[in-house]
Amino acid sequence: MAYALARKRSTYGQDVLSLAALQAMTEGRATTPQRFWRFANRFGFTFNWGYVSRTATSFFSSGRLPIRARRLDRMLPTLGTGGYEWRGFLPELAHPHDIAGPNSLLLNWNNKAAPGWMHGDDAHYGSVQHVELFGPWPTHPQLSDVVGVMNKAATQDATGALVWPVIRAMLSRGRAPDAQTARAAALIDDWVRHGTPTLGSPPGGPIPYADAAVLNAAWPHIFDAVLRPRLGNLLGAFENLLGRDPSYVDKDLKTQLGRHVLAPYSVRYCGRGNVPACARSLWLAIKAGRTDLVKQHGTNESSWRIDQGLTGFVPGLIPTTFPTTNRPTYQQVISLAPKP
Repeated sequence: MAYALARKRSTYGQDVLSLAALQAMTEGRATTPQRFWRFANRFGFTFNWGYVSRTATSFFSSGRLPIRARRLDRMLPTLGTGGYEWRGFLPELAHPHDIAGPNSLLLNWNNKAAPGWMHGDDAHYGSVQHVELFGPWPTHPQLSDVVGVMNKAATQDATGALVWPVIRAMLSRGRAPDAQTARAAALIDDWVRHGTPTLGSPPGGPIPYADAAVLNAAWPHIFDAVLRPRLGNLLGAFENLLGRDPSYVDKDLKTQLGRHVLAPYSVRYCGRGNVPACARSLWLAIKAGRTDLVKQHGTNESSWRIDQGLTGFVPGLIPTTFPTTNRPTYQQVISLAPKP
């Protein structure tokens, strides 16, 4: 029997229609949140839109998103029998949207539009999203605070700031195999308390925290310790396909610690659901990471360093480099003048 694979795109041949949404926004026709939703809904591509006025703050997630057949698993190939074809497209108010007062806080950094929401079939949003680094937010923020919050997030390690606390909670369910491994975990604790900074000294050079090097060395072992009990020999193929996304570690450990998670996995991975076994495997992962550092740099902790790194442009375009940061594509600060 012959098979064919096809990838349909809902916006194929309709890209130019999105210009109508951009034109309406540019001309200032989105004068209310409801009108803003209507115009944003004309934009065919998946995009998180923000709206602010003197009276309201609003949000809308656009995209020409198909209505799927019942019992269809979007993560798997679809049978081409005709029974699983698209059933039209989502109406405007079926998209994630919200409205609040003029002093509300709207944060966005390529994150999932709403809890439980699934974007494109090839999008793999997990429980960890770097927009969570946008905080803490001042009670009465100034324009400089907006830039400061972004700059801080751009120079933080998301895995350390967002995932290490749950790893540490699981480690507390067991005991370190030796004093050196306990010391390695304590170094990471210290780095997390300082906000997991990734600024090098000099700029782009070594991060002045041995702690950063410890988590960097231990992370592959931690990821494997969590997922290998279930995936076994498939772990390599899994990592080649999806990388070492910290969301898998975060959600599994939170579930096993009894914390609330949205859409928990159908099986327990770390320790195959045995918490003491999971804690023991994570301690051994920390030990393995420390061993890697000792082999590479020796036992002197002051020599355990990783670089912030440098980023450049396409070779030959602009011959310059600058320290690597994890920042949004652009910053936009809007100041509303007093109403005349």
